[in-house]
Amino acid sequence: MVKECLGSNDKAFANRPIGIAAEHMAYDSAVFVFSPYSSYLRQMRKIATHLFLSNHRLETLKNLRESEVNASIEEIHKLWIKNDKVLVKMNRWFGFISLNVILTIVVGKRFPWAATKDEMSEGADQYRKAFRDFFQLIGAATVLDALPYLRWLGTSGPRRKPQRDWTTWSIDGYKSTS
Repeated sequence: MVKECLGSNDKAFANRPIGIAAEHMAYDSAVFVFSPYSSYLRQMRKIATHLFLSNHRLETLKNLRESEVNASIEEIHKLWIKNDKVLVKMNRWFGFISLNVILTIVVGKRFPWAATKDEMSEGADQYRKAFRDFFQLIGAATVLDALPYLRWLGTSGPRRKPQRDWTTWSIDGYKSTS
């Protein structure tokens, strides 16, 4: 059975349905992560694998990851010297490190880092919220994804368009300011 799924019918099983979130948030599935199985997806996957995820590229970016962790630890240390104690939420800290590494690689920009919510700048918090909203909306399942024939009947289902406009505008605005 596995041989049939992955051998002769691999294209049928490799394809994934286009969800309503991918249509609205990923520019009608133009982003290769959400695109259906095609020659475009195969080419983009080759490019991503060979150029961005190769051992050489990851080794080249090792200094970037190390410098981001060091900068974050220095910020916590400065805050500790100033206040004599610091409460750091580790999930937030790891989230900021990951986001800054990814944004520095992709966009060439990083957020001003803050150990506590009080020190968070309004602009950085706005972009962080936009990214969080984007991933939350992309990951949410809707009735229209499970029952696509409801789209043909004209049922609109949950409205995502206003959220998409604000979220993608925020993310696109961040990319354009670099």
